[in-house]
Amino acid sequence: MDWEKNKYTHADVVIVVPVKNESKYIQECVDSLIIAARGKAEIVIIDDGSNDDTCKILSIFGDRISLIQTRGIGPSACRNLVIDHTDKPLVAFTDGDCVVDAFWLDSLLAVLESEKYDCVGVGGLQSISLKASWNEKWNGQILEALSFVSDYLHHEGEIRRVHHNPTCNSLYETEALRRVGGFDEKLWPCEDLDLDMKISKDGGKLYVTPYAKVVHRRPETFISFCKMMSRYGKAHGKLAKKHKTLQMTGWISIFLFLPTLGLCLAGLGFQIFLFWLVSVIALSMLFVIRRRKVVFFLAGPYFLVPFFLWNLQFYRSILTRS
Repeated sequence: MDWEKNKYTHADVVIVVPVKNESKYIQECVDSLIIAARGKAEIVIIDDGSNDDTCKILSIFGDRISLIQTRGIGPSACRNLVIDHTDKPLVAFTDGDCVVDAFWLDSLLAVLESEKYDCVGVGGLQSISLKASWNEKWNGQILEALSFVSDYLHHEGEIRRVHHNPTCNSLYETEALRRVGGFDEKLWPCEDLDLDMKISKDGGKLYVTPYAKVVHRRPETFISFCKMMSRYGKAHGKLAKKHKTLQMTGWISIFLFLPTLGLCLAGLGFQIFLFWLVSVIALSMLFVIRRRKVVFFLAGPYFLVPFFLWNLQFYRSILTRS
């Protein structure tokens, strides 16, 4: 790789992890961060009002981490606390249910410090935990199959420019975060997407590297998957109103629901059934093609309820004042 000489080191980075009730995964997360930090990057964990053993587990790490305790202020406000007060030129983010690769921070730094890319932020890849249950893996693979509709999940390939990197795996120049006012504290989830949209409008470039990897947990049940989709639908509606633009997910929603609305108004019930039958079959075929397994034909009907809930919250959010 023909890159310029490094201008940043691990000592220039503060790693920020907001958590709440993450006792199940937090020890493994912090263990991995300590290795990736190389004894130089600062690790700040914000326990945002946990009522489980999260804080107790964090206490065993002593001065290897900086622990801040807050009272339910939300992940955006937690991150902004560090952004506003750190003297480090770089801020890295991950989540409490993630395990970062040993070379995670090295790989992110290699891109951000390179004059070849001239970027203010960089992200990496996510994978499903090998310890995940069958249902968690199923939900995770459904999300991976749909990754082409957004930049939430990236795939192997070259270091390339992107529109968005989720905060489970990202590194930014602190000044770039401050210029756009940090994270929107009224928005969750999609606060990271909102941040990247603001950075892009400010002229900042974002890249992704396939060498920076984290293992990220997925919804463990169908119910938790549905709840997650509902939250994201609501947040995407808020984003659409805030930025007066639609993500690809929004355009797909309109493409499917406008014909449905037209058929409803025309009283064509059987045609609605046929339209959605064809749509579900097409979605099932997409899952089979993307995952290369026939069993994923069942993912089409499985995804129908979460998709409906996403759309319900999306349009409700758009049509209500907030």
